[in-house]
Amino acid sequence: MILILLLIPLLTLVAILFNKRQTAPIAAVGSALQLLFTIALTWLFLKNGNIYSGSLTWFKPLNINFAYSLDGVSMVMILLTALVVFAGVMVLIVTGK
Repeated sequence: MILILLLIPLLTLVAILFNKRQTAPIAAVGSALQLLFTIALTWLFLKNGNIYSGSLTWFKPLNINFAYSLDGVSMVMILLTALVVFAGVMVLIVTGK
């Protein structure tokens, strides 16, 4: 679930790069999905009350790994970031700038 929060902005970026005429609606969908997944992750975090962590091997010959962990402070920061990004995109759409 945490890795989805990393993939949504990347997929949104790719969609915007391939369709530059519809940047605002694509950004709105991407930020709304990010906010919804963040709220779902926050709900799961509060319900289970545990720390999410994991590790993925990127390049085995050099022993390069991607490790991630989510605790209470980082969960609040992720939620605030998703709210600010969504609000910023909505302001952009409403003002038309």
